[in-house]
Amino acid sequence: LCNRYLAETYPEQLKKIIELRLETCKQLEEFGWKVIESDPLKITIEVPRDVSSQEMTDGLRDKGIECDEIDE
Repeated sequence: LCNRYLAETYPEQLKKIIELRLETCKQLEEFGWKVIESDPLKITIEVPRDVSSQEMTDGLRDKGIECDEIDE
């Protein structure tokens, strides 16, 4: 069952997620964010110098977005 799911539907779903990620990165860049290429399933952005990592994390969390990792 799991192998069939992975073989039949997962590749198309994964492709859609990657396309959505690329479009989201493009939109972020249009809004002035610096997007750093990384994992094809993650979005990595550079936090502006005048914003602390905690402020960034809190702001994203308020919008329903959880950070996977924050570098100071």
